[in-house]
Amino acid sequence: MRLKRFAVGRRCVILAFMLAAIHLPGRQSRAVAHRMFGNMTYFTNSPEIAEKATLVDGEGAVWNGSLHASLYYAGRYVYGDFNRDGRKDAAVIIGESQGGSDDEVELAFLIYDGTRLVHRQSVYLGDSAIINALKQRSGKVIVDMRIHQQGDCQAGPTKRVRNVYDYLNPTADIRGDHHISVKDGVEEILNLQPKGGKAKPYQVRQGRKVIVRYRLGGEEHA
Repeated sequence: MRLKRFAVGRRCVILAFMLAAIHLPGRQSRAVAHRMFGNMTYFTNSPEIAEKATLVDGEGAVWNGSLHASLYYAGRYVYGDFNRDGRKDAAVIIGESQGGSDDEVELAFLIYDGTRLVHRQSVYLGDSAIINALKQRSGKVIVDMRIHQQGDCQAGPTKRVRNVYDYLNPTADIRGDHHISVKDGVEEILNLQPKGGKAKPYQVRQGRKVIVRYRLGGEEHA
């Protein structure tokens, strides 16, 4: 009887070690990713305050006199070859606030430059947008999220959308409540989801072979 119990106990121990061997690498890799993305330098949406901000343990703030911008890493990321060069890049969810209830949620593309991942481009997802899932397919990022619709409170967006974003063609695959227009060579994407009753525009400016970020971050183009 003791031998039988010992054999059962030994099998349980072996099974526990096998399960740990399967799950531990995944947990370790996620911990490494969270630590890396939570301690990176990101572009801000407030160049009049500071062009960039470096996070420490997932949070960071920059000041210019009485003005400030606070950034945070939201704990969501996905890997993929987003600039199609055969190397692994990343896309993460970050947020920025300049005080009050403001919470601008963005998809930040981090491109591998040969030595490290660097923030090159951001896409505005919505004020207080709630991210349900973040995936990649064929070098594009799929964001399943809830955004504001008419009648929603500030912190409670209820409209569910599933948008596709392409780093190499930042406006072509934006789907949902967006209107795209071009004025004087500048693409303006008007996000029609209400924010205090007003639509919120952002732009992609072309110049010096560089996309200069306003809502979309800087990235060199050939």
